[in-house]
Amino acid sequence: MSQTDKDLPTLRPMREDDIDRVLEIIYDHDEDDAATAEQTYRDAGMADKFVLTQGKTILGTTGFNAVEDTDRTYWLSWTYLDDTYRGKGYGRLMMEGLFERLRARSARKIFLTTSDYQDPEEGDIYESARTFYTSLGFEEELRHKDFYAPGETMIYYGFRFPDNDSVKDTAAVDDEGRPVNAGAVLTGITEIPETRDAYGLEWRYTQDGTYFDERTVNKALAKAREWKARAVFASFPSDLSGIEGLMKPKGFTQHGRLRDFFEDGIDDCHWRYDFKLPKEGEDSRGNNQRGRNDQRGRDQRGRNDNRNRNDNRRRNDNRNDNRRRSDNRNDNRRH
Repeated sequence: MSQTDKDLPTLRPMREDDIDRVLEIIYDHDEDDAATAEQTYRDAGMADKFVLTQGKTILGTTGFNAVEDTDRTYWLSWTYLDDTYRGKGYGRLMMEGLFERLRARSARKIFLTTSDYQDPEEGDIYESARTFYTSLGFEEELRHKDFYAPGETMIYYGFRFPDNDSVKDTAAVDDEGRPVNAGAVLTGITEIPETRDAYGLEWRYTQDGTYFDERTVNKALAKAREWKARAVFASFPSDLSGIEGLMKPKGFTQHGRLRDFFEDGIDDCHWRYDFKLPKEGEDSRGNNQRGRNDQRGRDQRGRNDNRNRNDNRRRNDNRNDNRRRSDNRNDNRRH
């Protein structure tokens, strides 16, 4: 017997007394996400976070994060449904409720990321999630091969809200009304959480058209090499015309882009630098390591890295300033 509208679950804003139940639902899918979500809820609050309820029972949670310095762009936040209620259409109902709230804000685009991780026993555990989001109208926009670890790809999806095109601004000006000639400087390099030896460049805008130089890039790559990095990732707006001439000569390749990420016509261009991995028995400089006892063991392929790769992981939270943080991940990586 079909449910009446009165019987259907409803989406409402998340409250402080919902936190424990929401964390239980997230924890059942991903312990890492639960820990990050708890810290975020306690420190930053629950703005734009929601719960799907039926009576007094919380069935699932979802939400979004606005991306600063963009024209109404959002990232999907932690989105989970209690396994007990799967297969009833509640996941779609929850997302439809979320989309209604985004439309009320005249949202232009929303993005999410997922993985193609192959579980040894369960196979492609995110296949159903990818199929679900595609059925909602999300389109794949970018793949980063070997992002999380060798053999595990990060996949970006974007959804465009109809009839919400960008309104083109006049030329950017500073606080005193003077034209801004944007550039960029690097501010650091950090390891990307929940990846195996992947790092991301951090940067900020300049208003006088100056860019970082070759020496700054060399220093960042040297630091990553010292830290035994596999790869370095970065992303910049497509309207920063000086980036390509700085990145390509240093060995970075443009790996794709998120279309109209910042506004219509301005994409988020993604770059990567892959270090040459040493052959088995060699160190990073090609020196023979066979016979050396470095106390790391001869075979670590079976070690447990405690990443708890259960189905429907979410990794999209805290992406609030993708123009300044170019690590292509932030938090909430899985779906």
